[in-house]
Amino acid sequence: PAIGLCDFSGSDIRNSKIQSSNLLNNQFTKCSFIDAELFKSNIEKCNFSEADFSGAEILESNLESNAVNNVVWKFTKFLKSNISNITFTGTFEDCHFEHCTFYGVKFENATILNTFFKYNDRFKKVQFLNCKVDSITYAFLKNNQANLAGITIIS
Repeated sequence: PAIGLCDFSGSDIRNSKIQSSNLLNNQFTKCSFIDAELFKSNIEKCNFSEADFSGAEILESNLESNAVNNVVWKFTKFLKSNISNITFTGTFEDCHFEHCTFYGVKFENATILNTFFKYNDRFKKVQFLNCKVDSITYAFLKNNQANLAGITIIS
């Protein structure tokens, strides 16, 4: 189903399963997506600012041109998804990016801890601007041929 121009701000969408959906130009500000699953969906031009994606899984989906300011990313899994024209900020903790394709993606002023990156396409093009990572995350980034300029290792 296509869902567009809706305001879901402040909604509790935890434990939801959103699948085969087309989400376009929606407001999801301050929503809880805790333990939600987004599967085979197209998610474009939505505002997820201050949303909580703890434990969420984004599987085989397309994320394009979404606002993700001050989002909580903890135990969040991105698998076999296309991620394009997005600037990630804030803290990523115990997250997972596997078999994803990146176009026009930046991590800016982000802290990335204990986060797994593997088998991602076009990862060399991802920009890291003023980011801090722990040594395990740094190793995953390096193995994924990330451009390590703009990354500082923290202990």
